[in-house]
Amino acid sequence: MRPTDATIIDPQGDHTELAGAGKTIDGSRDSAWRTATYKGSPDFGGLKKGMGVRVDLGHPVAVRQVLANLSSAGATVSLYGGNNPDDLQSGTAIQTVTDSPGPNVTFAVTSGQQYRYLLIWITKLPPYENGFGIGVDEIVPKV
Repeated sequence: MRPTDATIIDPQGDHTELAGAGKTIDGSRDSAWRTATYKGSPDFGGLKKGMGVRVDLGHPVAVRQVLANLSSAGATVSLYGGNNPDDLQSGTAIQTVTDSPGPNVTFAVTSGQQYRYLLIWITKLPPYENGFGIGVDEIVPKV
């Protein structure tokens, strides 16, 4: 299933990384949304607690798996789901993968709940260009 829309969520940011969200759901691994390169530490240089990509599935569906194709291994990412786009992180993460062993992260969704919105939330970045950063190539929900 391909999401109908994607939005970059950056509540503590300066709004310079918001463009390109649609690249995460365009069906091509050749295009990606990318964070800025952060200096100093993998936790966004200590400037923010995280950021991510929210996708809209168009209507609530029972998702059983979400594949996040990232640009590299080593990130810490969580999956959140819900039906209100503004409070996805108010609950518990469906699953968190710490120091992803590869660039493809698969989240298992076993609750059977229906979600309209999914949020891929990144809290730790891998090394990138003399700092830390990551790209999100594709987000692929499976129903």
